[in-house]
Order: sequence, then C-alpha cells, then structure tokens
Amino acid sequence: MTNIDRIFPPWKALNMHKQPLLPGERFLAEHLDKNLPKSWKIFLKTKLNHYKFKSSRCFGNGSWGGVGKSPDIVIAHETGGIMIIEVKDWVPEKYKCNTLTTGKGKKIHRITTTKNGKEILLSNPIHQVEEYRNLLFEGIPEIDEEIYQNKEKFNLIKIGLYFHKSTTKEAKQIVGPYDSFKCKVFGKEALETTNSIERIIPLLTLLKSQKKVTMGKEWFKKFHNWVMPPWHTINDGIYLSFNTKQKRYINPKPNSKQKLTGVAGSGKTLVLAMRAANLAAQGKRVLVVCFNITLRHYIKKQINKARAKFSWEKIYIMHFDGFCKRYALTHGMPFPFDGTDEENIQRHRKNIISHRENNNNYLNYDAILVDEGNDFEKEWYEYLCSFLTENNEILFAIDEKQNIYKRELNWVGRGRWGILNGVLNQGLRLPIKQIKIINNFSKTFLKDFNNKQENPEISIPEEKQLSLLPSICKSYWINVKDFTEIKNNIYKVIQHLVEKLSMKISDVVILVNRHEEGIELRNYIKKQFGNKFSIMDIFSMNSFHRQIKKRYFRINTPHLKMSTFHSFKGWEARNVIIVIPEDQKSIEVMKKFDLMIYSSLTRTQENLFIINQSFKYQQFGAENFENTF
Repeated sequence: MTNIDRIFPPWKALNMHKQPLLPGERFLAEHLDKNLPKSWKIFLKTKLNHYKFKSSRCFGNGSWGGVGKSPDIVIAHETGGIMIIEVKDWVPEKYKCNTLTTGKGKKIHRITTTKNGKEILLSNPIHQVEEYRNLLFEGIPEIDEEIYQNKEKFNLIKIGLYFHKSTTKEAKQIVGPYDSFKCKVFGKEALETTNSIERIIPLLTLLKSQKKVTMGKEWFKKFHNWVMPPWHTINDGIYLSFNTKQKRYINPKPNSKQKLTGVAGSGKTLVLAMRAANLAAQGKRVLVVCFNITLRHYIKKQINKARAKFSWEKIYIMHFDGFCKRYALTHGMPFPFDGTDEENIQRHRKNIISHRENNNNYLNYDAILVDEGNDFEKEWYEYLCSFLTENNEILFAIDEKQNIYKRELNWVGRGRWGILNGVLNQGLRLPIKQIKIINNFSKTFLKDFNNKQENPEISIPEEKQLSLLPSICKSYWINVKDFTEIKNNIYKVIQHLVEKLSMKISDVVILVNRHEEGIELRNYIKKQFGNKFSIMDIFSMNSFHRQIKKRYFRINTPHLKMSTFHSFKGWEARNVIIVIPEDQKSIEVMKKFDLMIYSSLTRTQENLFIINQSFKYQQFGAENFENTF
C-alpha cells in the first residue's frame, strides 16, 4: 500500500486551515472516514496539477481558492477504483433547473438562482463533476488507454453529487434529467439509511462482486501523483550541454516578451522545457502551451530532464483548445471538443476570447511559454497574455517553415516585443545526411518562406562538421502507383528495419496524411505481423475516440507508432516512415503538403524512409535519396 494518510490533508491540518471545509464537505468527509473500509483513501480539495482558474462564478462554492480545479472529495482504492464527489450546500428552494434546447435540438439542463434580485445562470453541477472525470483521463492517459481497450474498466471511475441541505428527491429535481448510472446523486437522508455507505459508493458493491474488474496498483500510483504532484529533484534530471544561443533563453527573464525563431532540430522545445523548470524552481507559476494535444507528453518528458528542484504543481502543460475548454467550464460557457467541426470550435474560441476581454480580473501565471507558436493566431496569443501576472514573462517559439495550418505570422515580433528576437539555426538533433536533404527540399519547394528569412537553411553544428565518423543513417525513397503498393512496401520497410538494421519496433514511426489511410495501414500491418508487436496510433473516424487516443499517445512505449503529419508535429523518432499520398488538384493543398512533408522530414533522428505516390516529388526523391535497400 502506498504510504499516505487515510485522509489527506489530515484532520489536524484541515482544522487549522484559514478556509475550513464547508458544513456539507465536512459532514460527508467524516461519514466516509467513519464508514469506508480502512483500505480506502480519502482526498479533500485535491488540486488538479494541470489546471487553475480563480473564479467562483460558475458553481457557487468559492472556497479554497476557487472552483473548477479542486474536486471536493475523491476516494480511491488500490484495486477497487476511484470516485469523485462534488458537494453542494445549496438550499433547494433557491435553485431551479431550466431546460434549454440548442439549435441542433440538443437539450441542456442549466441551473438558475437569484442574487440581489437578479437571476444568475449556473452550470449544472453534473457537468462540473463530469469534467473532473475528464480531467482525470487527461491527467492519467494510461487510464484512458486501458478503458479504450477494455470498456468494462470505465465502471471503475465513478462520479457523484451530494446535496447537504436537500433530500435525494430534491437534489435530483435541481440537476434535472440525467443518467443515474453515470452519476450518483444523493441527499443528506441517504447517509442515515441502513448500509448507507454501499448505497452512495457503488464501487464497494463492484469490489465484492465475483466478476470484478480491478484497477491495478499502477493506476493508483499514477492517480496519487496526479492529485499530489511530486517534487522534481536535481538527481531526477540528466546532464545536458547547451550552445551559447540556447543558454540565452533557458534562464528566466521577468517583464519580457521574447520571440524565438528556430529551425527544425535546433532545440526550441528543449529550451522552453529548461526555461519552465528554472521558472518553477524560483516558485513561479508557469503555463506551457502547444497546439497539438499529442505534444504535451513530449514536453513533460523534456522538462523532466532538467537538473533543478521544483514542484510539478507549478507547471501546467496544456494544448490551446483544452485551455479554452477549462475557461469555458469555469464561466459556464459551452465549448465543443469535437475535432471534426473546426468551424464550430473556431466560433466558440472567439466567444471565449471576447468574454475574457470583458472579464480580465484574475491573473494566474507568472510566465507563459508557447511551443510551435507558428500554429497560433494573433488573437490566441493575446488571449494567453491576459492571464499573465505582473511578472509578465512570455517566450514564443516558432518555425515558419512548419506553419502547416497556414497561419498569418506577420504580427509575431512586431510592436512591443522584448529584448531578444533570437534565431536557433543549428540542427542539433538531426543527422548530417538528413540536414542536407531537408535543406534541398526547402530550396526546391519552400522558396517563398526562404525569401522572408535571414537564415533559411539549417546549419550543421561544428562538432558534427569536425566528426571523422561516417554517418550510418540511411535515407530511402520508394515511388509507388497505388495504395496496394504502399501497403506492400510498408511491410518490406518494417522487415528491413527490424531484421536487417536490428531496430526495435518501438523506435519506428509511420506518418500518413489522413485517418482513413492510417486505419487501413494499421489493419494491414496487424494482419501481416499478427502478435509480433502492438501498435499505438491516433486513428479513428469517431472524434471522441480520436481525442482519447491523442491524449495517451507517447513515444517512449514498446509499440510501433502511427500518426498523421499534423499530430506528430514537434515530436521526433529514431526511424521515420513517411507516406506521401497522390497529387491533389488544388494548388493551395499541394503547397500545404510542401509544409507538412518538410515538417515530417525533420522528425527523424536516424533512418528515413519515404513511400511516395505523388508525381510532384518524384524527381526530388531520385536526386536526394537511395532507391533500394
């Protein structure tokens, strides 16, 4: 059993806290402490280590530094599961459920109350506790992964609502229609019935059942680290060497707004990671933002390399839409998380940004570090800046040649940008052979970008130039006519990497353009190789499943990795296989392909394989790559 107190914080600390528990919170906590089996742990007001907003507008109870970030009570068992419980001290007659119908005919149940003669609209606490569960899935992607593989394990993550001043009947009237299987809603009288603990905690019954599904001790360990972020020590890091230009950006610089332009492989993400660690070591609150949801885990891995002492509680790593969604939740605003409807998401982004402009009362972060800033709009950047404290420190890293979303970036670096607009132009992690290929690709297909930049090429670091050792890295180009040939060559390349080059399958990544292509290739590989290895991919035609897969996608796992060009941006791998689709009719689409292929070429650390169906790139492949292996 993990060595933590039965209840955290312990009662002595809770009794001395300047903001004590509300009556309902204390009553339920004492009831659980008295009646739960001793093998269960109780966490009160746990802080979610990747999300903080100070606002009490949304849910009514503003204790302990605000809401939207601290579940009132969480209970957990090493094998029995996790239950998140929100507590409301609401007087039932003061709250009313209203059913609203959206333009698409979907019904939303909102809560209204009256304050100072004015009617106030609140988010439904059902949605609040559901979002806590979603945050748990985001914070512990391994749980997401296991649930996706085994749907029965979803039953191990329960949510509940306790209304201290209401009966169960009154509580259910307040929240409106809901699925009782998904959320346990109960009032005070439920705690006074026979076997009350099993009535309000369904996990207890599940734990006793003969066909029980267990959580596993590893789940509990990861959950514990999530609700109680550990300290990162100096010995947890590794020794790293940095060049002069990188060192200029690693150290914190209060009251500065800096743009850092870096070519592929120059160490932009590592610089941001070290800056984040150094800021946290000074006790500063740091927000690290990226656009791709998949990139968050890579950024955390880089931060973990720092030889610095800091609390992980000080660092928040989020993708931009996730950050927007948290703000929306806190202020009772809708925000769809459906990646298939970009137009709808864009509309909600604008609503949130507009709301923030008129409600700029709460400042949260001492520094904001933006990775892959070329994916960001100007309005998004300004929205993020509104969350800065008086410390007012921001570092905005970009590479215009990886602007695959075609954002307008003329605004970056203009106006009141700070002391340094630096350029990292050395491809520190890229093999010499790949640097030459990437530069040739840039000269051939990215002329418009090269004309805008002072340093259009990736330079080879001196230590690499002086090396007498020949490069062992291989670069192959294979032209194909159709998707059948793509599949056949994928099979050959994987065999070559594993059998001839003795590569681990975990060091291989396959990149494609669309999910449909990825699904077909994944199914083909599974059929050909059977149980020889497993596959981690992000592909799904279902947007919900796609988000889950993206959240737990990591590079340091024992699987073959498969991703789209977009979702792998910012990552790197030892061996990369790129599948270029057939030519598109639109000139603009083909220009976008130029950027995506360039970005994908920069992802490899050693061996690069291109399987090409496009006529446009055939000559380039013949001139720069080997064609047999």
